[in-house]
Amino acid sequence: MHIVLPLALAAYVILMASVRNLVAFFPSFASGGSVQVRSSLFIPVCLLAGLMMCLESRLAPPEISATRRVALLDVTLTVAFTSAGMAVSIVVAVLVNSSECVAVGRNTAFLAGLMLLARNWAGPPAVMIPFAWIMVVLFVGFRTPSDPRPWAIIPEPAGAIHAAVGAFLMFIIGIAAQLYTSRKLE
Repeated sequence: MHIVLPLALAAYVILMASVRNLVAFFPSFASGGSVQVRSSLFIPVCLLAGLMMCLESRLAPPEISATRRVALLDVTLTVAFTSAGMAVSIVVAVLVNSSECVAVGRNTAFLAGLMLLARNWAGPPAVMIPFAWIMVVLFVGFRTPSDPRPWAIIPEPAGAIHAAVGAFLMFIIGIAAQLYTSRKLE
């Protein structure tokens, strides 16, 4: 296992515990002004960057001739690491008494699925897709400064059922895309 993964998980925990209630104002085109969003929307990016670095740091010749199923091992790593991030978010939520941390775990699953789906056509630059999604949500994902659109998923409160279902479906689609697409190495 890469040293990057424990470091990314540590940064995830530290950020979650420290910025859980911090609110920032961002410009928005759709709401006609600025929107008030939780800074915790950005926390999953550090965890996903570590995951992508680990998935993309491979040696092509040994993987091409490998007798082990490398794609299956990659999926196992992805599921285990994302699940660990979600479990940590629940533990931190209990410790600091904040439902925001549960929403961070849900957002991690959603953004991981989005990144894995994009990885099949974008390759390593897909690590920027979660950040790009956050920016799209900030600019056009709000009806009013405090009312996010249902498709945005990540700014929804922790108890939003449609956001949990959307995050779960995106994660499953991302895992399926990672598992069933060929790993053509150039």
